Amino acid sequence: MRKTSSQAIYAGLLYGACFSYPLSYQQIGYWSVGKKISDVMLYKNLKQLLKKKNIFFSHGSYYVSGQKSACIEKIKKEQYSETKLKKAFLLSGILSKIPSILCITVTGTVAARSAGKNDDIDFLIVTADKCVWITRVILFIISRLFVRVRRYGDTDITDAGCFNMFLSIRTIELPLSDRTLYGAHEVLQMVPCFSIGNTYKKMLQSNIWSRTFLPNWYDKKISLIKEDAHISAGRKIMIIIFSLFDGFAYRMQLFYMKNKITDESISRDSIRFHPATTSVSVLKRYNTFCAKRNIPLDNGIRGS
Repeated sequence: MRKTSSQAIYAGLLYGACFSYPLSYQQIGYWSVGKKISDVMLYKNLKQLLKKKNIFFSHGSYYVSGQKSACIEKIKKEQYSETKLKKAFLLSGILSKIPSILCITVTGTVAARSAGKNDDIDFLIVTADKCVWITRVILFIISRLFVRVRRYGDTDITDAGCFNMFLSIRTIELPLSDRTLYGAHEVLQMVPCFSIGNTYKKMLQSNIWSRTFLPNWYDKKISLIKEDAHISAGRKIMIIIFSLFDGFAYRMQLFYMKNKITDESISRDSIRFHPATTSVSVLKRYNTFCAKRNIPLDNGIRGS
């Protein structure tokens, strides 16, 4: 069953409510679920939802019942996030000198502009083919000279760089199991700090399934991309050299990590340290919110 425009807008607000995160007018347009919404339709339907008291407005944001205090908290979170983003861009400028890195994006709460004061800064690194593990070694050596990096077992993680996802250019498409509304948000909220060879654009295009869930946001992201399509000859040569050592770096790190691995996803071409339960709990709560308001659910939809 397809959503009406009103339901698509309402669903976006309910998804934000899963994180106690009210939405601005622009954000509602991006977060509207499963349906392309024009600006005219957005204005018209928001007006109706406000009139019916399905949603409310305070401090520049729209929210659902019971989350008015989150509007004030959101302002603080956005300020924390902007400060952390500036640090992320500075670090990315340094790490971009590593020849095998093709793209650096900020993910997690900082990318979503919902970071707390004591949150770390999550990064996703895309590398050239057969360079994931050697890149990780070099990245950790260099980054620790300039910034505090989150380590296994750390409790104080404020502003620490957390490199919890490394993907080779061959694995930038999310697996079928992750192609959900949660996964679509993870893809589209990423903030690119560095990209060459059109890598960030390729990543969005490889995950075009996310448009099924968030068509407004996907189309806007694609339209705004301006990046360097060129990869220098010198960088290409260094990538070839790096790839010769990747197998050794893989075996060395796997040996070190073998007693620490729990639910992480690790292969020769990708490293993913994301908690497996997060998306499940968020989507369960979102579906409960939607069911109570007779909004069609999205849990059966998968991108092709």
